[in-house]
Amino acid sequence: MDLHKYGYATKGACIIAFATRKLRRYTYTPVTDWNGGYYVTNTMQGSRNGGIIAAAWSTLVHMGADGYAKAAAVIHGVQTRLVAEVPRIPGLKLFTTPDVCVVPVVGDGIDTYTFASRLSKRGWSVSVLQRPPCFHITCTERLAPILDDLLADMRDIAADMRAHPSSDAKGVAGACQRHSVSTALTMHKCGAMPPRPATSPSLPLPLQACTAPPPCCLRVRLARCCGSTRM
Repeated sequence: MDLHKYGYATKGACIIAFATRKLRRYTYTPVTDWNGGYYVTNTMQGSRNGGIIAAAWSTLVHMGADGYAKAAAVIHGVQTRLVAEVPRIPGLKLFTTPDVCVVPVVGDGIDTYTFASRLSKRGWSVSVLQRPPCFHITCTERLAPILDDLLADMRDIAADMRAHPSSDAKGVAGACQRHSVSTALTMHKCGAMPPRPATSPSLPLPLQACTAPPPCCLRVRLARCCGSTRM
């Protein structure tokens, strides 16, 4: 259970519930060949800051059962209305009827990823999915007072895409033409990638590029700006 989602706690604390103590023992990580002697932790992560756990616990106590019940009622109201309203928008339909608080939407005669990209450009955050092309709206308390605005934008974008089908992205080429760096382009490319085993070695490459040390020329400039000769 991720407490940072509908538990409203900060990230870093989650709950894993084991059916038996025997299963829990598999998470323990003993180290016997360390120069400092024997070492064992609950997980492979090693020791962790207890502040995150304390913050999560204080959040749970502050909200209480009544607080979470009220939040759940508001969220259920948002989900119920989205399930009722989205199928009434020409050009959109539900991928499936959700049981809880995530509403999956697909295009019906319009490109799903292009619609999601245009919705994002209006300031709305939606999560795009693949196989099949889809996006979902996460129902939260904060969405409740602005739900009318979201539905109005969804109707407007869908109507415009149906009225101007030539602007609809059809595959990667259309996505490139309409949205140079966008949700549409990214997800169309993901859908065109080879099967997962073939692509898994390349997935860490963007992360590696983001965390790589800066070029030598940049390090020199930073050193000069900071007044340091070593960097």
